[in-house]
Amino acid sequence: MPLVQMIGVTSTNTSFSIGFAILKKEKVQNYVWALNQLKLRLGHEVYPTVIVTDRDLALMNACTNVFPNSNKLLCRWHIWQNILKNCRPCFSLQGWNTFNHIWNVLVKSPTVDIYLHN
Repeated sequence: MPLVQMIGVTSTNTSFSIGFAILKKEKVQNYVWALNQLKLRLGHEVYPTVIVTDRDLALMNACTNVFPNSNKLLCRWHIWQNILKNCRPCFSLQGWNTFNHIWNVLVKSPTVDIYLHN
């Protein structure tokens, strides 16, 4: 049975657990139930501005359903795992090191303008 951990981030960039849910299955309706439970406990005017997921399509659809005005992003760690699995075999060692450096410069860009430039 999947465990869903819901985490918040403070203004000082530290994370804290908001809640946990054990689901019967990783289906949209199960995620909708868990997110609605969170929504009930947050109150009427406190909604997440950003939701980060691992690209589980059922979870992403549930997030859109329950929190339609929140921005949805993919987890950088999960993106990196997909790059390692699917892209790394295509590079030579030197090419991989170059790509890895450029990737890190891009994802660590401190502003939108610098990100777009990189």
